[in-house]
Amino acid sequence: MHIILSRHRWFIPIGLMVYWSVFISLWGFWGWNNAVLFSQWWLFDTLGHAFFGFGGTLTFLYFYRNYTLRGWFLFEGRKFLVMAIVTAVAFTGVLWEFFEGAWDLAHLGETSHINAQAASLDTTIDILTETFVSFLTMLGYVGVNKLYEKKYPDEHLRFEIEKLEALSSHLVSEILSHKRNARKNIYRRVRKKLRCILRSKQ
Repeated sequence: MHIILSRHRWFIPIGLMVYWSVFISLWGFWGWNNAVLFSQWWLFDTLGHAFFGFGGTLTFLYFYRNYTLRGWFLFEGRKFLVMAIVTAVAFTGVLWEFFEGAWDLAHLGETSHINAQAASLDTTIDILTETFVSFLTMLGYVGVNKLYEKKYPDEHLRFEIEKLEALSSHLVSEILSHKRNARKNIYRRVRKKLRCILRSKQ
């Protein structure tokens, strides 16, 4: 999957922008309506949540692949990566549900009949759909990534070395920052002690 989400391939962000543009044109807020649970419009909305889970996972993976070398995502292990990205997609889905609820309250009002969004079952299904599709996408990522490692071991090794170099650079920056803070604290304590000594002699 590194070869697909490579930070050197300029067409990936363009592809993601096209994907999200099409997604918004199909499932944007202007298309929201008072869908009845398990109706045709509700199924279409649920399909949108599935595509959101898929696209959200690819987007988070792209950011991971691009910015892991800049100290943004400093963690190791496929299991943790899967858990982190699926959790991020699920959390984004929860925010979406809050936004949909606010939209319903603002535009449908209390006089409208109960729509699908107002039902807890709909909200649960939406979040589970996004999370499940995200999890399946991550399983695909892990599988393709393993095949890629076997087929292109040199490229994979280069990326791992770059991650280690980035991690080392980040750790050095953290150590220097702590040292600067420690020197400042020592200076403050010494200055405070000197002031106390001078005041006691006056």
